[in-house]
Amino acid sequence: MRTFISIKLSKEAIEEIKNIQKQLEKENLFIGKFTEPENLHLTLKFLGEIDEEKISEVKRRLKDIKIDKFNVRFVSFGIFSKKMPRIIWIKLNGKSIFELQKQVDEKLKDL
Repeated sequence: MRTFISIKLSKEAIEEIKNIQKQLEKENLFIGKFTEPENLHLTLKFLGEIDEEKISEVKRRLKDIKIDKFNVRFVSFGIFSKKMPRIIWIKLNGKSIFELQKQVDEKLKDL
């Protein structure tokens, strides 16, 4: 199963991303299909193809992570491939999100 660790985005964040998508489309800066709002997320760690047994292990390891609610700001965005843009990334500013990502990496480092 293709797996990643992610965070659901707030309604406000999704609206801002939809605005970015509209602007990119309006200016013909992106060719392709934009991600549907219900599928937008913040990826903390991409795990790739893993089996059900490993998924159970990932869940077990991550359940200990505790972090308070936090806010982040969109800083900028870009693309992963200049030849054929398929994925648009958004750079965030916020110490807590990076702390959470660090904790996820630490819990899964030897998996």
